[in-house]
Amino acid sequence: MSRTRGNEFVLTIACPDRPGIVYAVSSFLVQHSGNIVDSAQFDDRLDDRFFMRVHFETLDAKVTLEQLREGFEDVAQSFQMTWQLHDASARFRTLILVSSFGHCLNDLLFRWRTGALNIEIPGIVSNHTDFDPLRAHPQVDFRFIGREQAATAAYVD
Repeated sequence: MSRTRGNEFVLTIACPDRPGIVYAVSSFLVQHSGNIVDSAQFDDRLDDRFFMRVHFETLDAKVTLEQLREGFEDVAQSFQMTWQLHDASARFRTLILVSSFGHCLNDLLFRWRTGALNIEIPGIVSNHTDFDPLRAHPQVDFRFIGREQAATAAYVD
């Protein structure tokens, strides 16, 4: 069965835990032609907080991010939610911090260069100068910050 797909979005929420949250979110998505692609949720029993991340697509390409945000406000207010809704194709500016081992930096940069990570990397900050050659891209700034500076440093683009 072939179907028309619209846009993809990611909704994240945090709120006091109580019954009906998943139902309310799912119902909202169905009412706005949403189809859940991936969902994860958990509750923090010590703080009585509920957290949820939902990746969904709209089956109606005319449904906009603004319409979804405006419509979700009532659901969010009724559950005292802190929430964000964004376009899944949006590229996030991501500053990479690296310390003793460079294998994670190498992996992140590989995934970024191959398009597996949908991010924009303005810079890398490290307390080791030997990771500068890993960036291998002139548009990515590399800043060395010594251990003494690390506690008070601020990265400015």
